[in-house]
Amino acid sequence: MTTVIKMFVFSIMMITIFNFSYGQNQTSPLSIKVLNESNIPIEGAIIFLDSLGKSLGSTDATGSYIIKKTNKSHRIYISNVGYTTDSVDIDSTKRSIYIFTLHPLHNYLDTVLVKNINQIIKDKPLIGLTSLDMTKNKYIPVIFGEQDVLKSIQLLPGIKSAGDGNSGFYVRGGNTDQNLILYDEAPIYNASHLLGFFSTFNADIIQSLNVYKGDLPANYGGRLSSLVDIKSKDGDNTKTNYSGSIGLISSHINIDGPIKRNKSSFYLSARRTYVDALLKLSSDTSIRKNVLNFYDINAKLSFKVKKGNLSFSLYKGRDNLGLNNQFGLSWGNTLISGNYSHWQNYKLSSITTIYHTSYNYLINLDMDKTPTNPSDVQILSKISDFGFKHEKQLKFHKNQIFYVGLSSIYHRITPGSIYANQYANYNTLIQPKKYSLENNLWIADNITFGKYSVHLGLRASDFMILGPGIFYDYDNSGNLIDSSKHLHRSIVKNYWNLEPRFTFNYSITTNINIKLGYARNTQNIHLLNNTGVSTPTDIWLSSTNNIKPEIADQYSMGINITSTNKTYDFTSELYYKKLENQIDYKNGADLQINTYIESQLLYGKGKTYGWENILKKNNGKLTGWISYTYSRSMKKIMGINNDSYYPTFQDRPNELSIVAIYKSNNKWTYSSTFIYYTGPAVTYPSAKYTIDGIYVNYYSGRNQNRYPAYHRLDLSATYTPLTKRNYHSSWTFGIFNAYGRENTYKIDFIKDPNNPNKTIARQTALFRFIPTITYNFKF
Repeated sequence: MTTVIKMFVFSIMMITIFNFSYGQNQTSPLSIKVLNESNIPIEGAIIFLDSLGKSLGSTDATGSYIIKKTNKSHRIYISNVGYTTDSVDIDSTKRSIYIFTLHPLHNYLDTVLVKNINQIIKDKPLIGLTSLDMTKNKYIPVIFGEQDVLKSIQLLPGIKSAGDGNSGFYVRGGNTDQNLILYDEAPIYNASHLLGFFSTFNADIIQSLNVYKGDLPANYGGRLSSLVDIKSKDGDNTKTNYSGSIGLISSHINIDGPIKRNKSSFYLSARRTYVDALLKLSSDTSIRKNVLNFYDINAKLSFKVKKGNLSFSLYKGRDNLGLNNQFGLSWGNTLISGNYSHWQNYKLSSITTIYHTSYNYLINLDMDKTPTNPSDVQILSKISDFGFKHEKQLKFHKNQIFYVGLSSIYHRITPGSIYANQYANYNTLIQPKKYSLENNLWIADNITFGKYSVHLGLRASDFMILGPGIFYDYDNSGNLIDSSKHLHRSIVKNYWNLEPRFTFNYSITTNINIKLGYARNTQNIHLLNNTGVSTPTDIWLSSTNNIKPEIADQYSMGINITSTNKTYDFTSELYYKKLENQIDYKNGADLQINTYIESQLLYGKGKTYGWENILKKNNGKLTGWISYTYSRSMKKIMGINNDSYYPTFQDRPNELSIVAIYKSNNKWTYSSTFIYYTGPAVTYPSAKYTIDGIYVNYYSGRNQNRYPAYHRLDLSATYTPLTKRNYHSSWTFGIFNAYGRENTYKIDFIKDPNNPNKTIARQTALFRFIPTITYNFKF
C-alpha cells in the first residue's frame, strides 16, 4: 500500500510539474498535429514544405511532427493514403501549433479497397498488437449478412471463436471475461446480441479497432488476455450524410452532420431486428406469441474547442426473448462517456475521460398473468461502473514520449436476486449488492533511437472491497468457517499489485523486424460460468476476501518480414503465459442465485503457450491472408484431476483461418473464408450409478474429452453499381456454412428411451446452410 501511495504522490507531482513547466508561452518549434474525422491521431502522415516535392518527414504515433521555427512564412501540405490532402499557410511569429483534420476519400474505398490488404490488417511494431480497419471490413463474409467486427478479429492468429451462437472469443488461451472491450474508453460487459449471433457493435459507426493480445500499454489494465480498443466516428462537420443497410433479419440507419459548421457535429445510428415481426406471420398461435428481437442506438456529439476536442458518446442496446408468454429473458448494455483531449502546447497534451456503463439481465417467469393466474417471478442481475481517467503526454523529443496518468473505477454488482409475488411458487431472495473501488496509477516511456524502439511502463493497481455486507470465510474445500459484518463504505480488504510492461523492437533491415515483450496483468472482475457456453445469464463477481485477483505474466517474441515490393507480409510470434489465482468449479456447482456462491469455487494456477503465424498478400486482384496457430491452455486446480494439469474448455491446439478477396472489376468483388479448429476440451460421463433408483452420471476426470473438430466455409459476392448523383450503394450476397457442416454446439447425455440401462449422446448443431442478402446505401 505504501508503494501505491508513493506512486500516487509522484504522479500528482509529475502532472503538476508538466502543467507548470510547459503551460507558459515560450519560444518553441512549430508543432503539427494531424487527426482524422474522429479526432484520432494519424500516424505516418507525410509533411511537405512549400510543395508536394521532397517531404520533411511523417507524423508519429500521436499524430505529431515538429518543425524548427524560421523567420519566413511557408505553406505546409499534409498527405496520407486514403485521405484528402490539406494545406495551410503558417506564420511562425503568430502561432506555434497547427492542427489538421484529414477526411477520407469516399471513392477511394471502391477503387483501391482490395489492392492493399494492409489496410484491413495492420501489424504495428508493438508485439501482439493488430489493428482492423472498419471501412474495409465489409468484404468478409458473416452470418445473416450483418457486419460484425468481433467475428472479423476471430480470423486473426491467437484469437479464437467461442463457437456458433456466441460472440465471445478466447485470446491466447484466456476465458471470455479476460478480454477488456472498450467503446470510447468505457467497458462493455456483454458484447452480444441475439444469444451471440451478433455483436453489440454496429460496424458503420466504428472508426478504429485495435487488439492488444496481452502486451497492454501501461495506461490500460484490468484483464489478463487482451484489450479490444474501439473508437467511434465523429459526425461530418460540413454536411449531412445518410447511410444504412437492409438485411434479411435486421436493418440499420445512420445520420451524421454538422451542429455548427466546422465547429461541432453529431452522429446517430440505430439498428433493429424484425424476426419477431416475421414470427407474427405464422399460422401457429404459440409461435406468434414468441418474442425475439434486439435493438441498439449509438449517438455521439463532437465539439472543437480551443486547443482540443470534446466529445460525448452514448450506447444503448437491448435484447428481448420470450417463449409463448411463459418465459422471458431480456438483457442489455447502457453506456455514456465524455472525452476531452487538450493540447497545451507542442510538447504537452492530456486526455480526460469520465463514463458510466452498466449491464443487466432480467428473467420473467409466468409472464402471461391473468386474474386466475397472477403468478409473477422476476430474476435480476446487474453490474455497473462509474469511471474516471486522466493522462498527460509529454513529448521530450520527436523520438520520445512520456506518459503519466491515473484512473478510478467504482464497481457495483447485484449477483442475482429473485422477486416473487404472493401467488408464485418461489420465495423472494434479494442478495446484497457488492461494492468495490479500483484505483490505478501508471508511468510509461516510448523511446525510438535508430533501428531500436522501446516501451517501458509501470502500472500500480489498488483494489478495495467495500461494505456494507456480510462476508464469509471458507476453507480450501469450500466449507463455511466464519463470517463478519462490515458497515457502509468500510474497507473489507484491499489488494494492490505492481504491473511492469516492456516491449522492444529492432529493425534488422527495412523489411525485417524482431519484437520482444513482457507484461504482467491483474484482474479483479470475474465471470462465473460452469457450462462452457457463454450466455447472457452468466454472473459477474469481483475479488473478495476469498477470491484473489487473477495474475498473468506473459513473455512473447516475434518476427515480421515484408517483401521488398510490399506484396507479401509474414509475422510469427511465440508466447508463454503463467497464470495465478485461477478459478474453476466443483463438480455440479450451483452458481445461480446462491448466497454462498464462493463455496462452489476452487482455485489454482494455469499456463498457456502458443505459436502464431500469419501470411498476407497485400497487392493485386487477389488478396487475403492465411493464419495458423498452435496453442495449449492448461489449469492445475486443487481438488480437480488429482491436482494435476488438465486442458481448459478454451484449449484448442490447432486453428487455421484462410481469407481470400478477389476484385474482379470495379463492380464485382468476391470473398471467402475458411475456418478450422480443434474441438474444445469437455467432460463426458465415464459411468453411471443409481441412488434410490435414480441414475447419476459419474465423471472420472475434468475435460478429458473433446467435441468434434469445427470447420466451415463462407462465401460472399458484393456488387457495387456506378455512383449516381452522390448516391452510393452495393448489394452483398452470401452463404454461411456453404457445405452444410453440422458443427457441434453442445452434446447432452440422456437415457435411451428403449433401454433405461443405456445412455446415448445427443448432439445439437445450430447452423447448416444460411443464404444472406444485404443492401447498403449512402448519400
